[in-house]
Amino acid sequence: GRLLGYGRDPATPFKGEIGVPKRVAWTEPIPLEDVRATAKALGASINDLLNSAMAGGLRRYLALHGTPPPELSIRAAMPVNLRPLEEMAELGNRFGLIFLPLPVGEADPLRRLSGIRKRSAALRRSAEPLVVHSLLRFVGGSPAALQRLVVKIFGTKATAVFTNVPGPKSTLWFAGRAIRDI
Repeated sequence: GRLLGYGRDPATPFKGEIGVPKRVAWTEPIPLEDVRATAKALGASINDLLNSAMAGGLRRYLALHGTPPPELSIRAAMPVNLRPLEEMAELGNRFGLIFLPLPVGEADPLRRLSGIRKRSAALRRSAEPLVVHSLLRFVGGSPAALQRLVVKIFGTKATAVFTNVPGPKSTLWFAGRAIRDI
């Protein structure tokens, strides 16, 4: 019910038609240990810290187009792993989605992080990821027209898609050389 009750995400320069064309930009890498240490010092997870930094970046972009109102929040659809630890070696995906509100109107980075941390924890503990997983499984086997309708509905509920796929726990090799960077 909550999923259906989510209103449309507010109109911002980030909102547009869902489609194939994408843009991408890179920054210089930030050492993971620096991010981990900062997150630990702030009592946050790495994911929450990075989501907060992204929300801050989106806020700065919006500020180029006028001052974002303090209450402005947009949602990011984020995959949540539903696979139990003992099944991690199995093939296939098993993930749900949460629709995480990002307080892009919040100017204070610590308050922004605190808000994201609380919302993310509550959503991860909720039934939302399981419900979305079940819905996606059902829709995956349905006619294309229903699939398009569900994608269109979900597209109105979020402005962004954030994901963090964890890297390998051990060194991977390609053609006899250790992979150090992607």
